[in-house]
Amino acid sequence: MKLIRQGEIVTATVVEVKRTSDDDGYRYSPVYRYTTHANETMTYEPNYSSNPSSWEIGEEAQAAYNPAAPAEVTILTYFDTFGYSIILLALGFAATVLGGGYYLAMYFFSKISQH
Repeated sequence: MKLIRQGEIVTATVVEVKRTSDDDGYRYSPVYRYTTHANETMTYEPNYSSNPSSWEIGEEAQAAYNPAAPAEVTILTYFDTFGYSIILLALGFAATVLGGGYYLAMYFFSKISQH
């Protein structure tokens, strides 16, 4: 989040879609190119992929980079920005439901055993 708050926002363009082989067939991952405000052209290869490809050459996305280290960049998609928070929120919700269900079951069974 620090990179998003303090970084520079630019438009990144998909310049290549790399195809790699794995046990399930092929995986596709994008290669983005962006130009910093200091007029440096940089490329970024995120560590995610999909099958089928979710990207097309020429597709644009917003990116945030660190002006002091322009290679430090993140693509501003909903999941890239909030992905881990969403996963942790879902796990926390599931734990709350399970814990609440356990508490209610224990309360219900204790009332039954008292009669």
